[in-house]
Amino acid sequence: MSIIVPFSFAAFLYLIIALQVAMGFPPLYTKVRGLADDEMKMILPYIFALMLIMVVATIVREVFVVGGVVSAWAGWRLRNSVQARTDGPLNWLLTPLTIGAFNRWPMLAFDAWTLGVVALTGAFVFMGR
Repeated sequence: MSIIVPFSFAAFLYLIIALQVAMGFPPLYTKVRGLADDEMKMILPYIFALMLIMVVATIVREVFVVGGVVSAWAGWRLRNSVQARTDGPLNWLLTPLTIGAFNRWPMLAFDAWTLGVVALTGAFVFMGR
């Protein structure tokens, strides 16, 4: 049970950050006013499932890991929708040093931002112990 709780919190954090980056914050990819209707319809069932899982997890703690799996899955689907919607990061990220990496891996900025914030938050949590 000790590894389950950090995994679930990391997955929830990944989902939250993926939602922010998918909407254009921070401005790494094409900025939109919000998620498109088809993207929101794709993610909305997972959000409702997470709410139900959190209610059940208050009674049965083992269900908490299912919330982490659902969060990771929804975050991955958001990443795929950003990849399908854009051709890569915005022009200000493309310098002669990085253009080759972004041509090869167009989702590098998304992955570095989302996974980097999750890792940084985890490092701060474990440093405080």
